[in-house]
Amino acid sequence: MKSLNEICRQYLKGRKLRLQAKELSNASLARKFECSERTIAKVASGTQTGLPDDDCRIIRACIAERNRLKAITVELSMPKLARENGLSHHSIVKHLEFLGEREVAV
Repeated sequence: MKSLNEICRQYLKGRKLRLQAKELSNASLARKFECSERTIAKVASGTQTGLPDDDCRIIRACIAERNRLKAITVELSMPKLARENGLSHHSIVKHLEFLGEREVAV
Protein backbone atom coordinates (compact mmCIF):
# COMPACT_ATOMS: atom_id res chain seq x y z
CA MET A 1 0.00 0.00 0.00
CA LYS A 2 1.16 3.52 -0.80
CA SER A 3 1.72 6.12 1.88
CA LEU A 4 -0.96 8.72 2.42
CA ASN A 5 1.50 11.38 1.26
CA GLU A 6 2.04 9.49 -2.03
CA ILE A 7 -1.71 9.06 -2.53
CA CYS A 8 -2.19 12.80 -2.02
CA ARG A 9 0.63 13.57 -4.46
CA GLN A 10 -1.03 11.34 -7.06
CA TYR A 11 -4.40 13.00 -6.49
CA LEU A 12 -2.86 16.47 -6.86
CA LYS A 13 -1.11 15.37 -10.06
CA GLY A 14 -4.48 14.16 -11.36
CA ARG A 15 -6.08 17.49 -10.47
CA LYS A 16 -3.37 19.31 -12.41
CA LEU A 17 -3.90 17.02 -15.41
CA ARG A 18 -7.68 17.58 -15.24
CA LEU A 19 -7.06 21.33 -15.52
CA GLN A 20 -4.77 20.76 -18.50
CA ALA A 21 -7.43 18.60 -20.17
CA LYS A 22 -10.00 21.33 -19.57
CA GLU A 23 -7.74 23.76 -21.45
CA LEU A 24 -8.15 21.43 -24.44
CA SER A 25 -11.95 21.31 -24.30
CA ASN A 26 -13.92 21.88 -27.50
CA ALA A 27 -14.97 25.31 -26.21
CA SER A 28 -11.37 26.26 -25.46
CA LEU A 29 -10.14 24.99 -28.84
CA ALA A 30 -12.95 26.89 -30.57
CA ARG A 31 -11.80 30.12 -28.91
CA LYS A 32 -8.16 29.45 -29.81
CA PHE A 33 -8.93 28.68 -33.44
CA GLU A 34 -11.65 31.34 -33.73
CA CYS A 35 -14.37 28.96 -34.82
CA SER A 36 -17.41 27.26 -33.30
CA GLU A 37 -17.50 24.24 -31.03
CA ARG A 38 -19.46 22.52 -33.77
CA THR A 39 -16.53 23.04 -36.14
CA ILE A 40 -14.20 21.47 -33.57
CA ALA A 41 -16.56 18.50 -33.28
CA LYS A 42 -16.56 18.17 -37.07
CA VAL A 43 -12.76 18.19 -37.15
CA ALA A 44 -12.74 15.51 -34.44
CA SER A 45 -15.07 13.30 -36.47
CA GLY A 46 -13.11 13.83 -39.69
CA THR A 47 -15.81 15.86 -41.40
CA GLN A 48 -14.68 18.57 -43.81
CA THR A 49 -14.57 22.09 -42.47
CA GLY A 50 -13.34 25.40 -43.79
CA LEU A 51 -10.28 25.27 -41.55
CA PRO A 52 -6.80 24.84 -43.02
CA ASP A 53 -5.41 21.30 -42.94
CA ASP A 54 -2.63 22.33 -40.52
CA ASP A 55 -5.19 23.69 -38.06
CA CYS A 56 -7.21 20.47 -38.34
CA ARG A 57 -4.11 18.38 -37.60
CA ILE A 58 -3.32 20.51 -34.56
CA ILE A 59 -6.91 20.30 -33.32
CA ARG A 60 -6.94 16.51 -33.70
CA ALA A 61 -3.63 16.32 -31.83
CA CYS A 62 -5.08 18.49 -29.04
CA ILE A 63 -8.15 16.26 -28.82
CA ALA A 64 -5.95 13.15 -28.67
CA GLU A 65 -3.90 14.74 -25.88
CA ARG A 66 -7.07 15.69 -24.01
CA ASN A 67 -8.30 12.10 -24.25
CA ARG A 68 -4.93 10.80 -23.05
CA LEU A 69 -5.00 13.16 -20.08
CA LYS A 70 -8.56 12.19 -19.20
CA ALA A 71 -7.61 8.50 -19.21
CA ILE A 72 -4.78 9.21 -16.78
CA THR A 73 -6.96 11.33 -14.51
CA VAL A 74 -9.43 8.48 -14.06
CA GLU A 75 -6.60 6.50 -12.46
CA LEU A 76 -5.70 9.47 -10.25
CA SER A 77 -9.22 10.32 -9.14
CA MET A 78 -10.19 10.46 -5.48
CA PRO A 79 -12.60 7.48 -5.69
CA LYS A 80 -10.10 5.29 -7.54
CA LEU A 81 -7.18 6.11 -5.22
CA ALA A 82 -9.35 5.58 -2.13
CA ARG A 83 -10.68 2.25 -3.40
CA GLU A 84 -7.26 0.96 -4.53
CA ASN A 85 -5.67 1.79 -1.21
CA GLY A 86 -8.48 0.78 1.12
CA LEU A 87 -9.00 4.32 2.37
CA SER A 88 -12.03 6.52 2.73
CA HIS A 89 -12.49 9.64 0.68
CA HIS A 90 -12.65 11.53 3.96
CA SER A 91 -9.21 10.33 5.10
CA ILE A 92 -7.59 11.55 1.89
CA VAL A 93 -9.39 14.90 2.10
CA LYS A 94 -8.30 15.35 5.72
CA HIS A 95 -4.68 14.57 4.82
CA LEU A 96 -4.80 17.04 1.95
CA GLU A 97 -6.07 19.66 4.38
CA PHE A 98 -3.27 18.70 6.75
CA LEU A 99 -0.81 19.21 3.91
CA GLY A 100 -2.27 22.65 3.30
CA GLU A 101 -4.35 21.89 0.25
CA ARG A 102 -7.70 23.59 0.75
CA GLU A 103 -9.24 22.88 -2.67
CA VAL A 104 -10.26 19.22 -2.68
CA ALA A 105 -12.56 17.15 -4.81
CA VAL A 106 -16.04 16.29 -3.68
